[in-house]
Parts: sequence; C-alpha cells; structure tokens
Amino acid sequence: MQTQAEKRERFSPVPEIRESEFESFAEKASVVIKESRNIRPQVEGFFNKDVRQWHKGLSALFHEMANGKLELGDIEEKLAALNNDIFLKGYALEEIVDSVGMKKIKQLFRELTGCWFYQSPVVKMAYEKPRGYPGDYELFEIIYNGKPLAKESTVGFYFDKYFLNNAYSQAVRTRKNKMKNILQDLIENNSSRCLRLLNVACGPCREIRELLSEPLLTSRANLHFTGLDNDEGALRFSKSALDKLPPSITARFLNENVLDLFRSNKYYDLIGKQNVIYILGLTEYLPDRVFKKLMYFLSQLLDDKGTLVITYKDKDIPFPSLPPDWVCDWAFIKRSKDNLVDAAKGLGLDKYSLRIEKEGTGTIFFLMLSKT
Repeated sequence: MQTQAEKRERFSPVPEIRESEFESFAEKASVVIKESRNIRPQVEGFFNKDVRQWHKGLSALFHEMANGKLELGDIEEKLAALNNDIFLKGYALEEIVDSVGMKKIKQLFRELTGCWFYQSPVVKMAYEKPRGYPGDYELFEIIYNGKPLAKESTVGFYFDKYFLNNAYSQAVRTRKNKMKNILQDLIENNSSRCLRLLNVACGPCREIRELLSEPLLTSRANLHFTGLDNDEGALRFSKSALDKLPPSITARFLNENVLDLFRSNKYYDLIGKQNVIYILGLTEYLPDRVFKKLMYFLSQLLDDKGTLVITYKDKDIPFPSLPPDWVCDWAFIKRSKDNLVDAAKGLGLDKYSLRIEKEGTGTIFFLMLSKT
C-alpha cells in the first residue's frame, strides 16, 4: 500500500500561481484593448476571474488525486471539462476583441497558464516547434500513436492525454484514416498501368505507410509515390519507413518548399503528371492568394481523370482548433465550405467534378476535384 506521502509525490508538482499574478495579467491584457473601454471589464474578468477559477479547479483536482479521494480514471474527464470551459470562455473574447488584441491576450494566457500546460511534453513540443513550424512530422507521429510521453499519473501525463484525446487530435487521426481509405479506393479502381501519387507537405507519410503495409493491396498495386516536403528530417524518416517495398511500388522524395512550386516552371517537369495529388493540413496556414495559386499549380499537374484532394478544418466548428491555437500558438486561417468552393471555382469547374465530404468527427472537410 502506498502512503499518502508517496501518493502526493507521485502527482507532484502541482503548480502555484500567486493571487497577485491574476490581477497583474488582467491589467496587462486591458492595456492592449484599443477599441472600446466597455469590453475591458470582460477581458480583465477572463484573467482575474475565469483563469483564476480554472487554476483553483485544477489544483483541487490534483490534490484530491494525491490524497486518494478520486479514482485515477476520473481525472481525464474532470481535466477535460476544466480545460474545455476555459478555452470556450477565451473564445468568447474573440467575438469582441480585434485580431491584434487577441494575439496579445493569447500570449499572456500562455505565460500565465504555461506552468500547467507545458508540464506535458507533447504540448510543450507543439508550442516550442523544435523543427521551426507547427505540426512537424515527429509531433504528428505522436498524435497518430496517441500515447502520452510524460511519466504515468503525473500532471504532465494527464495534460498529454488531454491534448492527444481532444477533438483536434481525434480529427487528425480520422483525417489520416479517411485519406487512407480514399487512396485505397482509387488504387483498387485504377485501370491505368501505373498509378502516380503525390503527397504535398508529406511529413511522416503515415497514411501511405499504413496503406502499403497491407500485403493484399501491395501484391496487386502498381504505384509510383512522390513525397514532397521542405523538412529534410521528415523526408529521411519517411524514406526509411518506406524502404522495403515490392518491385511494383516505387517511392521518391523531393526536398522542396511548397511556396516555390508555383513560382518556377521547372517544377512541372520535376514533379511530372500525377493521377492523385493530396494535401493534409498545410493549406490551413496559407493565405487566400497563396492557397489559390497552389491549387492552380497542382491542378495543372493532374493527368486525365486525375484527382486533387485538399483537407481543411471547418471554421464553423471552432472548438477543435482552440487548444492548439490558445496554448500552442497554431494560428489557423479559417475557411468555410463556401470559401473552399469559391477557391475551386477559379480553376474552372466545368473541367472538374467537385465533391466535399467530412471525416468521421465532422470537423475536417475533404475537397475532392476530379478532372472530367
């Protein structure tokens, strides 16, 4: 039997925030509000009341666990409820504060609450962006695996689990699974001698790796896969993971910046015509002008009856994006279904059939354009 002291040690450290800090951060946030003095009380109340209550709720929760008053499984549900509530209260400010003010408010939120969130190695990695950009291949492998990195039953462990089990991470995993199913259908229904696939900003290539691990499919498939990414580490990882393929399946990897693709004609010859082109997530960071140029360039690479697949989070379902935005500084560019259709219209929809679907959680759109 564990003593109470051993249990407390197991769950430490539980962060402490001085009472004066809530007032201090409320004042700092109030200073950045330019539009109207009428909304300053709401901004100040977020830090001085809402974040204060969130912190007290977390402290009480982990102290109860340490004292053996809660079953270990209960903490995930209670932690998720506390975190989800503070993110929704923060999101309410986005309706009344301009983008410049919100950027500062989110920065202050991270400074004040990081003593909790960044005990999670997963959340800390997502925030620090060690490879220089949000959502690198190493982090996505962690999300796909869904296993915490922190020591079991520590504060960091449960914040790991919160990040890995929240709506955003679930949508990322179901997005990967749906893309894998789309590719499988295209491969099985392919009538050409060799199917050419291009994954733009390929990262760890998890969907194609899982697909090509199925012996029945690989025994019948004739594929040429191209992974394109600006991260040399991602390409080395994916190349190594796809090293042992049957002779009928080949893979190549191109170390190129996506933003350069539509700026030089050389990339048409370098990449070549493709039957299937897909992008998972990258476009959520691209402004409209760049997004449309990239779509046009990729559409020109499509062979006859080729298919372009682009995924995008639905801006009308905002909650899944809140934790990575507020805690990890992942600033997504928000678009709706109509925004995606409007972007596709610039390609000349008379040349394509357009289909929009969602993955299992209903969070992420799949825009599919097929040449007719």
